[in-house]
Amino acid sequence: MPISALVQTEIELLHQFFADWFNGDLPKTEEAYAPFVAALADDFVIVAPGGKARERVALLQGLWDAHDSQTDIRIWIEAVQLRRVRGDIVWATYEEWQTIGGNTTGRISTVIFSRQPEGEPALKWEHVHETWLPGSHG
Repeated sequence: MPISALVQTEIELLHQFFADWFNGDLPKTEEAYAPFVAALADDFVIVAPGGKARERVALLQGLWDAHDSQTDIRIWIEAVQLRRVRGDIVWATYEEWQTIGGNTTGRISTVIFSRQPEGEPALKWEHVHETWLPGSHG
């Protein structure tokens, strides 16, 4: 699969997991949660649109606790763009849109992936930085 398609698929699948987890469509089990845990690098960091950075451990616990907490959330991805590939490091940007309770917000995200050896997930999430799209924040 071309790297651009691999990146788009990875981004879409992870965000579908988020929607399914928040909506309670997945069971709250370690087995259901395992693909998300495996997707993140050990030193993963996300910077939310408001500027707060969360490291992997805090993110994993926070998301675990948020299971079935937003039963009306809808998440979708637009405008995925592969920005650069340098060795095993891949940069991309994408728009993430969410509707919760009739309120829609959008953010643009920059993601850094590392390509993994065969037998592991093809891409690991290393870093994400989110910024509110103009006129679209909560």
